[in-house]
Amino acid sequence: MKRKVILHVGPTNSGKTYNALRALANAKSGAYAGPLRLLAHEVWRRMNLGEIRPFDADPSTAHLYARQCNLLTGEELRIVNKNAPLASCTVEMLSLFKHHEVVVIDEIQMIADAHRGGAWTAAVLGARTDELHLCGEEAAVPLVQKMLAETGDEIIINRYERLTPLTVAKNGLHGNWSLIERGDCIVTFSRNGIFRLKAQVEAQTGLRCAVVYGRLPPETRSDQASLFNVKDSGYDVLIATDAIGMGLNLKIKRVVFSELIKHDGTKLAALSLSQVKQIGGRAGRFGEHAEGTNGVVTCFHDKDIPVLREGFALDAPSLLKATLPLSLADFSRMAQLLPQNLRVSDLFTLLHLGARLGEAYSLPALEGSLRGMEVIDAIGHGMTLREKLQFCNCPVAWRKEAEVEIMTSFIRRYMAGEIVDIEECFNERELLSILKSTSAERISGVGTRTDAQQKDLLGKMETCHRVLLAYIWLAYRNPVSFTQMTEAIALKEETESNIDYILSSIQDPILAEQPAPKTAAQLREEGQSLPLEYELRLQKAPNFRELAATA
Repeated sequence: MKRKVILHVGPTNSGKTYNALRALANAKSGAYAGPLRLLAHEVWRRMNLGEIRPFDADPSTAHLYARQCNLLTGEELRIVNKNAPLASCTVEMLSLFKHHEVVVIDEIQMIADAHRGGAWTAAVLGARTDELHLCGEEAAVPLVQKMLAETGDEIIINRYERLTPLTVAKNGLHGNWSLIERGDCIVTFSRNGIFRLKAQVEAQTGLRCAVVYGRLPPETRSDQASLFNVKDSGYDVLIATDAIGMGLNLKIKRVVFSELIKHDGTKLAALSLSQVKQIGGRAGRFGEHAEGTNGVVTCFHDKDIPVLREGFALDAPSLLKATLPLSLADFSRMAQLLPQNLRVSDLFTLLHLGARLGEAYSLPALEGSLRGMEVIDAIGHGMTLREKLQFCNCPVAWRKEAEVEIMTSFIRRYMAGEIVDIEECFNERELLSILKSTSAERISGVGTRTDAQQKDLLGKMETCHRVLLAYIWLAYRNPVSFTQMTEAIALKEETESNIDYILSSIQDPILAEQPAPKTAAQLREEGQSLPLEYELRLQKAPNFRELAATA
């Protein structure tokens, strides 16, 4: 089928995604596919509440445009109506079998990501839709044009400018954190750096800091963003990693880069132009401040200002290659040519060595993926190739010892044909007892830990949350073995409450003597922050495969 493909490209805060969503809101059937559960959740909420107005609609009757929309991510299904015409999902969950009138794919530049880009490539080439909207950076345009030249699709390019001005400051902060102001967002690139800066800024300014980083649960990140956004919450400054680059609505007046380098997993490297622009572009969000408020970007060190200014003046280089997805069929074809029982990690390596690709494509990166495959190869004797690949795709950090240990426990019980019991698996690292003791402390309000001990406990709660998400992910796909989804969801929510509690307790001693700020839960009760639960009729998913086909 010949599709109309509309690219919406421009900088952060240019309205490109909103315009694509207006087309979706007007469609008889359709789907939104984004990179994060937070983004899918937000589109789901806004569609159901009628907050996205179709083109040419009367703005005074926005409530008439509420659309039934289901939510479908790897770890969460929220079904408003089994026959709802719209779905909001993560890119990996977009159905390539169901026909839609309109499909919106967000952050199209992710198509070049070495680890997840295959999902974007599959969606761009395989989405069965009359109208395909691709939203993202200008750098993706030449690559998408090259890909779609082979499909014969019609291509339309809509380019956007920022809705509010963005300027690079003349000077940095002169290496002085006391110059931080209310509404600032400090960007650093490590979890340890987050808490080090939080202690310094709170001590030097008396301003309480919210924090956002990648290991935090999405729900906690959303809560921390709400604490920062709400004027009288008691939180004045946000300290964050590049996790703020997408997925959160933030009322940032000024972005302050603590540095312009980050560790890429193997070495320190300069931030890419795309990273600098996407993170810096979070300043001065349209509609979040008084009219005429500019976004400002600056640095902690004055010496970084010329580099920052040069970066914003340059166009990001065009993307060169889209990452191809590797399917079970790809692994199976390779396995048929080789000795039986070859390890899945060896199959992956051989696919890399033997693949012949078009000039616009590359395979997923070996590093990162291999670690999970090696773990499963070591313990998964007797598992089918399908089973091995499914566990490999489970959203855990395969380089984290604690997560690997619990995943190993999951897999051993699964292979033995047993019910995978959460309590038995978690107690091998005493995680469940730590979770329950933390909950008791949170409820009683009595805690005597030092900040260092709280940070260590926070790490354990983050691990607990990750493996509970993994259990839920597996329960959708293997409900016969992973039977405790309801218990896992309850424990996940309990863990999130504990993480919120720990974060609120890590603060400067002087601030600790002041009246306690409002919690995210209190703000939700007052209607001052984005709610995490909505007034919608929700049903539990009766069958994952059945619902996946409706996305």
